[in-house]
This record gives sequence, structure tokens and C-alpha cells, in this order.
Amino acid sequence: SCTTCSGCSACGSTTGVCTACKAGYKLVSGKCNVCETMTYSNEGNTVSTCKDCSNTCTVCIASTGKCTKCKAGYILENGVSIVNDENKICGYITYERFYEYGLIRYFIFHKNLEYELINNLFLELVKKASNNEIESLIAIGDSKEVVNLFYRLNFYEIDFDNFVVNDHLLYGTDFENATILKYNINN
Repeated sequence: SCTTCSGCSACGSTTGVCTACKAGYKLVSGKCNVCETMTYSNEGNTVSTCKDCSNTCTVCIASTGKCTKCKAGYILENGVSIVNDENKICGYITYERFYEYGLIRYFIFHKNLEYELINNLFLELVKKASNNEIESLIAIGDSKEVVNLFYRLNFYEIDFDNFVVNDHLLYGTDFENATILKYNINN
């Protein structure tokens, strides 16, 4: 079984030797090793190397290569992050632009991160969105905990029936039971 292989996503059915690795790992002699700092790999990696993250980054996500902190002179496009004293990411939020709206894509943070830091992280994103002429941020909450956090950040619920993504209503999708929330940037 693969349970003894750390970072393994596939293994030989009789040998238990890893044949592919989870995102953020590389395959070396039938074992999955964590990618080195500033490198990444995608799910199902079957090679012994990880790809280099952008040379404009100082911190990137090992499973995607997405830059979360930039070198001096560069800014994180459509997102902000917060790092701890060990230069490890403890909070990250991005949006994707749709005309005058920004759809929250990633809002990830450690459970033990204080609300004040989460709020500051969000307010930094609001400044960035405002500078990019985004009028409102939209979030899709699929759990009570997530929806409550967005309410606390001053989002409000909007009419689900009028919310369209890629020319489709959300009925019949994974989000049909979600709550659609909006935050007006220029109140």
C-alpha cells in the first residue's frame, strides 16, 4: 500500500514503491522527497527534479509554484501574503479580475492566525484592488465558518439567482449550495 510512502500519490501494486508523487514532491529512487526551497512540482510528478519558481519571488508554494512574496522592486499581482518570523507563509489572499469585480480565488491562512492579522491582510488586498480600479470583491462561501469570516470582514450576501460565472448560473454546480458575498471597495 502507499500509506508507508510519504508524499506518494501512486505506487506499484505489489512493491509499494512510489511511482508518482504528490504536488510539492519529487520522485527519487522510488521515494518522494520534498521539493527544495524556491522549487515546486505538480500532482503526479514522476521525475527526480522540481521546477524553479520565478526568479522575481522570495517565497513560493511548493505544490503550485505560485509566488506569494516578491523580491524588492516587484509586487504580487492581484494578491497579498503575510509571512512569519521564519519567512514562512501564514496567510495568503488573491483575486481574479472580472471586469470591475474581483473574485476572491485563494484566502488561505493558519487557523491560529489572529483575526487582526487576517483583517490587515484583507485590507491590503482591498488597497491593491482599489488601485487596480476594482469596484467590488466577490466571495463564494461554502461553509458556515467561511461565510462568517466574510461577514466579519464586512461582506454581505447577494442574490444567488443573478450571479453568473462563465455565462452559467451556479445551479447544478459544486457551488449551488454556497453563499455568494460581496464587498464594496468604495463605500
